[in-house]
Amino acid sequence: MVIKSLTITENAYSVLKSWKHGDESFSDTILRLGRSHAEHIKKFCGILNRSEAEVKSCEKEIKEARVQSNVAFKEKQKRMMKSVENDS
Repeated sequence: MVIKSLTITENAYSVLKSWKHGDESFSDTILRLGRSHAEHIKKFCGILNRSEAEVKSCEKEIKEARVQSNVAFKEKQKRMMKSVENDS
């Protein structure tokens, strides 16, 4: 396995660290996030060719995902703020 070093800001490091699950490595975190975004893109490709019922179903899924995302964001934001406060 080839290993590459990256230079990132402290803020970027804190954000990435907050996205980690348990003992997940940073590489695993980046790969998980990348796959997740790719899956969402694939899922909604060709949405204009779908029936009205399929479009409404997709809209419902998007709204539910936004709610979940907002909750997750707020939790991550709290963890980041605690991390920043502890680093000060």
